[in-house]
Amino acid sequence: MELDQYLGSRFAVQRYVTLFTISNNMQRGVSWLKLRKDVCRKVQEYAMPNPVGMIAGVVASQTNMVGGSAVGCQQWMKCKNHASTRCSVYTTISIVSLTAMALIAVGAIAAVLTCVFKSFESGKKKKKQDEAKFTTMIVSIVAFVLPTGGVMSWIYVTQSQFKSLQYSAYYPYPAAHAGCYVAPVGCFMLFVAMVAGIIRAQPKKEETAGQDEYEEAEQLPAFPMGADLGMSMPPPDFMGMPPPPPP
Repeated sequence: MELDQYLGSRFAVQRYVTLFTISNNMQRGVSWLKLRKDVCRKVQEYAMPNPVGMIAGVVASQTNMVGGSAVGCQQWMKCKNHASTRCSVYTTISIVSLTAMALIAVGAIAAVLTCVFKSFESGKKKKKQDEAKFTTMIVSIVAFVLPTGGVMSWIYVTQSQFKSLQYSAYYPYPAAHAGCYVAPVGCFMLFVAMVAGIIRAQPKKEETAGQDEYEEAEQLPAFPMGADLGMSMPPPDFMGMPPPPPP
C-alpha cells in the first residue's frame, strides 16, 4: 500500500500485504490470524455496554458541532459496523491464506516428485515403464492444479474483500505487486510440464495399431484341423479304389 495523504500520521509508512502477513505502522509483519484476533476482540469490546461512553454519546448527540469520532468508536454506530465488517473480512482472508499456502506447498512437493518419478522411468521393462509414465502424469497434474487453485483463490478473494471494506469506510486499496505477476508465470510453467506429462503417457500410434491387430486375431473363430482337433477320419470304405460291383 502506498502512502495515503488522507490518513495523515495514521498511515505514515508504506504497508505490504503478503500471503501470510500484513505490515503495521512500524513496518513489522503481522499475521492475518493475529490481525483477525485483535480486530474481532475489539468488536466484542464495543458490543459491551459502557456507561461513560453512553453519557458521552448523549452529550455529543445534543451538540451539532461534534462528530461521531469525538465520542469514540464504541458509541459511533458507523465505526462499529465497519469494525464488524473488518472482523469478517480478516477472518475470510486468514482462512484463504492458510488454504492457499497449503495448496502451494503440496503443489511444490508434487513438482519435485515429478522430476523424481521421471528419473525412475529409465531402465525398466515396457509395461513397468508405461506404469511409471502414468504415475508421473498424475503427479504433474497435481503439481499444476493445486498451486494454480491456491494462487487464483488468493488473488480473487483479497481483491473482492478489500473492495468490500471501501463500501462502509475509507480504506486504502493495496495495489498489485511483483508476486501477483510472478505466481501466474510459475503456474504457466507447471501447466507446460503437465501437458508434457500427459502427452508422454499416451501410447504411440504404432503400438496402438499392433495391439488392435493382435486383439482382432484373437477374436477370429478357430477352425479345427486334424484328428487332434476333433476331426474324424473317413471310413475305410472310402479310402483307396472303390470295391468291384457284385456278380
